[in-house]
Amino acid sequence: RGLKKKAAQAEATRCLQCTCPSLGECDLQRLGVEYEITSNELVRPSGRVRSITPRYEHPFIRRDMNRCISCGRCVRVCRDVAGPACYDFRGRGFLMEVDTPYGESLQLAKCITCGRCVSSCPTGALTFNERELRSYRVDESRCIMCHTCVDVCPAEAVLDTRVFEEAREQWHSLLETSNQLAGGHRMCAGCGAPIVVRQVLMGTQDPVVVAAATGCLEVSTTIYPYTSWTGSYIHTAFENAAATLSGVETAFRSLKKQGKLEDNVKFLAFGGDGGTYDIGLQSLSGAMERGHKMLYVCYDNGAYMNTGFQRSGATPPGAWTTTSPVGKAHAGKEQLRKDLTAIMIAHGLPYVAQASPHDPRDLVRKAAKALATDGPTFLNVLSPCPRGWRSDGAQSIALAREAVNTCYWPLFEVEDGQYRITYMPKEKLPLKPWLKKQGRFAHMFKPGNEWMLENTQAWVDHQWQLLLQKAGEVDVCELPRDQWLLR
Repeated sequence: RGLKKKAAQAEATRCLQCTCPSLGECDLQRLGVEYEITSNELVRPSGRVRSITPRYEHPFIRRDMNRCISCGRCVRVCRDVAGPACYDFRGRGFLMEVDTPYGESLQLAKCITCGRCVSSCPTGALTFNERELRSYRVDESRCIMCHTCVDVCPAEAVLDTRVFEEAREQWHSLLETSNQLAGGHRMCAGCGAPIVVRQVLMGTQDPVVVAAATGCLEVSTTIYPYTSWTGSYIHTAFENAAATLSGVETAFRSLKKQGKLEDNVKFLAFGGDGGTYDIGLQSLSGAMERGHKMLYVCYDNGAYMNTGFQRSGATPPGAWTTTSPVGKAHAGKEQLRKDLTAIMIAHGLPYVAQASPHDPRDLVRKAAKALATDGPTFLNVLSPCPRGWRSDGAQSIALAREAVNTCYWPLFEVEDGQYRITYMPKEKLPLKPWLKKQGRFAHMFKPGNEWMLENTQAWVDHQWQLLLQKAGEVDVCELPRDQWLLR
């Protein structure tokens, strides 16, 4: 509420050169001298009293321009320190005032509610709103225990309670568990496969029997006479990891039923996209259909990387491989990638999920849920390959994160037929910058190939819309099929 006329006139006659105990260190005094303010600007030169009602449009910050002396502190701290630049000087001369850049409400000016403007204001023109307390829920599936909300909350409203401590202790205990994949293996620098394996193995404390199909993971971790596996491990042929493990799981159930074994053993198979999408699909489908209690994890790097970068059913459209070359007749792979996750969902499995190694908490949680499920389960995990993708090995995790935020590789789970998106990007990123960081898509950026970028983006958009529809986020998929065909 603005000041009454009598109070405003009294305020206007009060000199800013105060003689309070802060004399010599008073920001208000220093700014008054610096800006040559000799009377409060509530009274115009014409004698008319300026009455301004405090603005409460922002849920946390109140603006009382009766107190503003246009020192510009909020302008500079918001622009140069916080970044959003929610304040600016408007008008000239005696009409100059501090406001949002276009006079819109503060809430619409990209304010991040950091509170720095309130802390820097020397006159109380900006203060925190007194609000009715509300309860807020933390989505545990997205929280990564980074502590940022506690550190940056200007009102210290978010406290580091025992909930944080328990979650942090739980996470640290995962990191301290015995590593069932030892170091010293020969995976390439920046390879996503060993990261995926270690995070999946964090999902259980029980003994694990691992079967791995021939591929990058197998040839790099079990070079005779050495092995990186500290537990039970079976090397299978390229095509039968799921079949082999299903036989072992059946034998275990039989021995346990006879009372010869008492341990609670988990059964876990790993395979690349070549041994899962293509060569091993038949044995995988059979094992899943028979209902064996096992988890199959596909580390999807998008090609047969171990044997020299041949295309697979997981290779994205337009990508270069040695068997989908780029030339006058062809421009990379001309077919869309196989949706293996959907194929596994169609088997009626109790739990199927997609994950990425850039989000360890999400991947560990999904692995733990899958291993605890009574029945066959499947995880499809993105696995960046610097050599096959022709990318920087130091950027593998960043590429995985960007793949999720472009919705090329969405994170979701399907439990008993119910879809749930476990990570919803705040802002869906365009696909083009992600493709540009990978040499396998370099030909898309040559003159005349713009249609490939457009069609690939349209395909990703269509797949994302379909997932949103299945998860109940939208009613219908808005993109028709003929807009996203590659050829």
